[in-house]
Amino acid sequence: CARAAVTALTAINNSNCCRSDNKPNNGAAQGTEPERTGNGKSAVGEIHEVTTIGDKSLENSIEPAGNEEPASNVSEAEGQLKKLPFPKSIFFIISYEFCRGFHYYGMRTILVLYLSRQLDYDDDTTTVIFHVYAMLGYFLCVFGAIISDSWLGKFKTILYLSFIYVAGSALVTLGAVPPLNLPATTFTMVGLGLMSLGSGLVKPSISAFGGDQFKLPEQVKQMTTFFSMYYFVVNAGSLISITTTPILRDDVHCFGEKDCYSLAFGLPASFVVISIVVFAFGRPLYKNKPPAGNMV
Repeated sequence: CARAAVTALTAINNSNCCRSDNKPNNGAAQGTEPERTGNGKSAVGEIHEVTTIGDKSLENSIEPAGNEEPASNVSEAEGQLKKLPFPKSIFFIISYEFCRGFHYYGMRTILVLYLSRQLDYDDDTTTVIFHVYAMLGYFLCVFGAIISDSWLGKFKTILYLSFIYVAGSALVTLGAVPPLNLPATTFTMVGLGLMSLGSGLVKPSISAFGGDQFKLPEQVKQMTTFFSMYYFVVNAGSLISITTTPILRDDVHCFGEKDCYSLAFGLPASFVVISIVVFAFGRPLYKNKPPAGNMV
C-alpha cells in the first residue's frame, strides 16, 4: 500500500509537470508571477516537496510482513526444543515391550512341536489351534483399545491385563512339567486362551502409552526416535527368543525327557513376569492421560 501511494503521487506530479510544459502560463503572459504560498514557494514546488517528504516517510514506514517472525523468536523456540530432555519413562516401556516380545515369539516357536509331539494332536488340529491362538491375539486388540480409552486408561490396562498374560503362560508351563502329572491338554488350551486374551487386550495400549510421554510439537523428533526404538526391541526380543527356546527344548534334558518343554516354556514365562515388575517401577515417571469416557 505504501509503494502504491508513492507511485500515485509521482504520477500526479509528472502529470502537472507535463501540463505546465505544454500550456503557456497565464500569469507569465499577463506579466504576473505564478501564485506563491505563504512561505514563498510555488504550488508546483510544494507538490515536489510533499512528494519527496512522502517518499521518505512512506519508505521508512514500510514494515516486514506479519507472517515473518523475528530471528530472536526463532532462536528462542529452538532453545526450548533443546531444553526438553528425553523422557526417562520411555526406557521402562521399552524394557516391558522387549520382555513381552521375547515371551510371545518364544512360545510360538515351539508351540506346534509341543502340540503334535507331546499332546499327540494331528497336523490339521495342530494347525487350527495355532492359527486360532494367533488370530485371537490380534482380533482382541479392538476390545483392548475400547477398554483403555473408555474406562481404565492406558497404564492400568497394561498393568492389570498383563496378569492375564502371566496366568496363561504359567498354565502352559506347568502343564509341560511331567512330574506334576497335571492334565497337560486342559492346562495348555486354557493357558493359550488366556495368553491370547492378555496379549490382545494389552497390545494396542503399549505404543500409544509411549507416545503420551512426549510433549508435542516440541518433541516430535524424540517421539520418532521412540517408535524406532520400540520396533527395534520387539524384533530384537523375537530374534533372541526364536534362537534360544529351540536350543533349550532340544539340547537340554530334564525330568527324564528328551525334549525339555518345561524349560523352553518357563524361560519366556519368566520374562513376562519381569516385564510387569519393570513396568510397575516406572509408574512415578509416567504421564497418565485420563480415559476419554465411553466411546461406544
